[in-house]
Amino acid sequence: MRQNGVTALPRVAGPLLILLLTGFIYIFNSPGIGMNESTLAYFLSLVIGLGSYLVWKYIVAGVLTLHLVNSYVYLGNHPFWIHVNAVARRMLTPATPGN
Repeated sequence: MRQNGVTALPRVAGPLLILLLTGFIYIFNSPGIGMNESTLAYFLSLVIGLGSYLVWKYIVAGVLTLHLVNSYVYLGNHPFWIHVNAVARRMLTPATPGN
């Protein structure tokens, strides 16, 4: 198994991007440069959105993986599997306005 810099990049890029954006918020919020409230709100929403994406992508991948395993291997009629199937079906339906 060969490790190179390209395979390790996605694991490191997410947290470093959050730290970089947070650093920009503090730099541009200093009194010398001056940042207005709307620009600060855009930066904060970008950092919060990126952080929530980095957290939720593993949860969504886990639920969809459990659904894939349960669809090919019968693991019983436990309420956990019923819930996993319902959540995965909901995630896999196309988003429609008002839904």
